[in-house]
Amino acid sequence: MWQATEIGNVVAEREVVFERGETRKSVTLLVGQPVRAPGASEDDFWWCPIMVRGLSERVYSIGGVDSLQAILLALGFARSLLPELAESGGGRVYWEEGDLDCLSPSRGMIDAYATHSAEVLQVVRELTDALGGGDIEKVTRLRRRIEALESPHRHQT
Repeated sequence: MWQATEIGNVVAEREVVFERGETRKSVTLLVGQPVRAPGASEDDFWWCPIMVRGLSERVYSIGGVDSLQAILLALGFARSLLPELAESGGGRVYWEEGDLDCLSPSRGMIDAYATHSAEVLQVVRELTDALGGGDIEKVTRLRRRIEALESPHRHQT
């Protein structure tokens, strides 16, 4: 079965840190554009090549029924491949210290979402109480708070 053997056009990359003892170096996960075999039919797999430059020069080719699935499966594979290659090299890899793994959103981003969500829930609780008690002035203040929380996250159409 045909598989991609070269990284080809790089569509995404992430630089991570490989650490072994006191030594640190940059390692780059490269994700290639999904491709099909030359002369492939509509039913043939798409292949997404990935490579971890700095830990291995091997190109891994992950197949999917379409290009999106190939990319998603390749990222899932990379999530387990990065720490495996690092461990076999006697070290570990990380994107930002304390992150869940090298591909998930950063811990800081997750914390920011959690804080924002807690603020929104608090306003909803207060709004529910105010509506139940008929406090129109408080409802108006809470409505302004909701608008303030919402405004940075609105999408322009």
